[in-house]
Amino acid sequence: YLLQQVSMHQAKKRKVNVISLTKNADQKFIQNLKKNKNIKLINSFSNELEKPIDLIKFVKILRKSNCKKIISFDNRSNFYCFIYQLINKVEWISSIHGLEGAFSFKWRNINRFILKFSKTCIVPSKAVKNKILQQKLLNKTKIKVIYNGVETIKKPVKRIFHSKKNIFLIGNFYSKIIKGHNVAINSMLYLPNNYRLFLIGSGTYLNYFKDLVRKEKLD
Repeated sequence: YLLQQVSMHQAKKRKVNVISLTKNADQKFIQNLKKNKNIKLINSFSNELEKPIDLIKFVKILRKSNCKKIISFDNRSNFYCFIYQLINKVEWISSIHGLEGAFSFKWRNINRFILKFSKTCIVPSKAVKNKILQQKLLNKTKIKVIYNGVETIKKPVKRIFHSKKNIFLIGNFYSKIIKGHNVAINSMLYLPNNYRLFLIGSGTYLNYFKDLVRKEKLD
């Protein structure tokens, strides 16, 4: 979502090249980009990670486009953009969007070296930011939190509060904050009594959330 919105926004003012490093890119994302005449979508890569021929293709494409700014999205594109920045001095904005892949043994050590060369590293939550700091991958002054947005509709849907509403939240209870169980529980304090929340899952903090529900007298 973030990559799509950045691309669409920048395309209002200039030509934008979006390079997909996989053949399995989300089709809705691809279709939305194709609708914009100022966005050129490039996808001529394999699905093998760090394949040398793909890195060469990537560098050639960027050189030909004569770009001034590059924004990467994941481990692979972060690495490719780092290599390109060494060859051509451009403004590079990196990204880490999850709590697992970027922190594996391999990528943790790679990211600790390459991310400092980016102007800014975009992350979608404070949890990701805190883990980057905890793992000492990057200085906090270079980390920018931009929360994932939601698609809006032009005409708001009228809420009907008189009927019974069931809300289901499915996810592992491995954190107090990451999945948003605490937000969902606290939100029930502001909704009418005909709303019911069902939390489905298991994990370390299951009893913690059970206690939170009892504490707020929502059980």
